Amino acid sequence: MPDTPVPLADALLVVDAVSAYAKAAKTAETEARDRIATDYLTQGDRMTIRDPRTNAKLGTVSITDPQAVAEVDDEEALLDYIAHEHPEAIDWTRTVRPETIGTAVAVLAEHAPELLTPPRRTAADWARAEALKLAADSGEPIPEVAVRMKRGHAMVRHERDSLDRYRELVAAGTVDPLRALPAASVDAGQVA
Repeated sequence: MPDTPVPLADALLVVDAVSAYAKAAKTAETEARDRIATDYLTQGDRMTIRDPRTNAKLGTVSITDPQAVAEVDDEEALLDYIAHEHPEAIDWTRTVRPETIGTAVAVLAEHAPELLTPPRRTAADWARAEALKLAADSGEPIPEVAVRMKRGHAMVRHERDSLDRYRELVAAGTVDPLRALPAASVDAGQVA
């Protein structure tokens, strides 16, 4: 038997409530994962999550390995590097000055070049990505590209029926998924 439609006002209330909870849940998830990764577990840890009432497995949490991430400190130096390594990937582009966009759209560049900024170098997206990946993966020095280590993060894997079990735990007041986690005061080894 199909569900009975609800009044529009009630439907809107449900949509707004789900949206508000989803936003709060996403923020809480990000903060909880960060807290787990920084205060509770360390790289290589893998813990099983269990239902406190039945001891049934709900899922696992593990901490990923740190990852090297390359960030550009000086765009011109990176373009010099790419021009040397992949000259075919360099292009010169022109852009419209913001204050002249309306006029420039109506006038072709060849008829009014004064409306355009001077040509500037840009690199093909693939060449830029390749240079940053090379710096991150190999540590090869590329001018004005800094490589930093991005810390590992908490990975959560759920069992197939964990959502139903979590609904029961929330309804019983055992779990508050929007509660912020405090800083850890126990060693990861003490976590059950």
